[in-house]
Amino acid sequence: MAKVKSAASWLMISPLDIFAFCLGAGAAGLAFQSIVPAALLVYVAIVGALVFNLGIVRPLIGFAMKFVSKPSEGLEGIVAQNASAVTSFDGNGRGLISVCVDAQQVQVLAILDPAEVHRGVRVNKGDEVVVTSVDAARNTCQVTRELSL
Repeated sequence: MAKVKSAASWLMISPLDIFAFCLGAGAAGLAFQSIVPAALLVYVAIVGALVFNLGIVRPLIGFAMKFVSKPSEGLEGIVAQNASAVTSFDGNGRGLISVCVDAQQVQVLAILDPAEVHRGVRVNKGDEVVVTSVDAARNTCQVTRELSL
């Protein structure tokens, strides 16, 4: 059982780690082959692999990852957000809203909840609405006015 677990842990090592270990071991072996006896050269190569990967490659990757941007949520990320009506909605419950998507104000076609349209709820320019669902394929969203009150 222990062998299976150790084999599974080796599968979690990234290709970058494998490359860094091999490069560090090879560089240490070449650098110290004339200085260190052959019997100890394996241990020097292992130390070189660890030092290179953990002391050079990992810190460099960590530093580079500080510059990674936040992934975009897209239009699907606006569900349950408040939005502002840019236009008055028509009799079918359709109009434009302005909502913040990835720190940018975007105007999206919105459709008022059918139950609210049936009851005669009106959305005027400047009214606050809440996005309840998004149809990313059509770049539209469904909104409700009742949750924003």
